[in-house]
Amino acid sequence: MLQNLMLVPFNETEWFNIIMTALATIIASLLMLGFNLFKTWVKTKIKNEKVNNAIYNVLNVVESAVLTVQQTMVDDLKEDGKFNKEKQEQALKNAVNLIMNSINEETEEILTELFGDIETWIRMQIESLISKNKEHR
Repeated sequence: MLQNLMLVPFNETEWFNIIMTALATIIASLLMLGFNLFKTWVKTKIKNEKVNNAIYNVLNVVESAVLTVQQTMVDDLKEDGKFNKEKQEQALKNAVNLIMNSINEETEEILTELFGDIETWIRMQIESLISKNKEHR
């Protein structure tokens, strides 16, 4: 019986329908693949933009906090000759508190996911900024 089916030739319309069905299936599969790749790309781009914005915003907050603590505490203590290790640690704590109080929950979650202990990362950014400021004086 199978031999009889193989001997029956297809006419042009039947071949056209078979080829069009196969092409439609291939095209639909490629479109779905392309759409899924696009969705993945968009999600990655959005996440990357959120991460970049979070880091950029926090670094701006770090700079503002360091300048604020320097203006309101450090400069006066240095001028009076009272800026010591204890006061330096207090200034660092003040800057960290200013920063932590200035960032929103989403930013904190993003930074924690990236860097783990966010306060340690913030302290590193503060120390780095202070070091850069000293180099430029």
